[in-house]
Amino acid sequence: MPVSTSAQRYELQVATNCLGHYLLYQLLLPLLANAVAPSQTGSVRVAWAASIAIHVDSPPTGILINNDGSLKDVGVSANYSQAKVGNVFLARECAKTTPQTGVVHTAFNSGNLRTELQRHWTGLASKISDKFIVYPPVYGAYTELWAAIAPEITPEKSGAYIYPWGRFGSLPGGIECSITGESGISAKFVDWCGEQTEAFL
Repeated sequence: MPVSTSAQRYELQVATNCLGHYLLYQLLLPLLANAVAPSQTGSVRVAWAASIAIHVDSPPTGILINNDGSLKDVGVSANYSQAKVGNVFLARECAKTTPQTGVVHTAFNSGNLRTELQRHWTGLASKISDKFIVYPPVYGAYTELWAAIAPEITPEKSGAYIYPWGRFGSLPGGIECSITGESGISAKFVDWCGEQTEAFL
């Protein structure tokens, strides 16, 4: 199956889930930073969408990168997972700027939701999933609202990973190591995102 790409020829999952969001964040950053002073501490936030896929379908390090920091193509399903890990990396790397900007960042797993993502599922697995694993879409909104307005999310918690339906969670060990360890995978990926979006600023 050929890889779908954006108009700029980026793999579609990373273009949609990471590059587009990162560009929007950069464009909005002056407005967000200006909103910090008159607002309650920690209330100006950016919530980056992750997924349960980072726990079940991503490589052990979260993503596999090329020498330039771009994501390696690992197939449609794993590309989606890597893009969602990319959002976690964006949240954590951008959180390093919270002391300067006052903007708080989170990444969230909205939960297993009954949405159009399951439109092609069929058979017994689909019925079991629909009955026992997926929840009404409103539950995903609970997670996102908690990430956006919960008073527990202070500037000191910037970069936090949020579990469904609104609680602090932890990342898989390999992903955490890609952020905090010597590999620098997280920073390399975010640097690459910055290089790719720079022309649009």
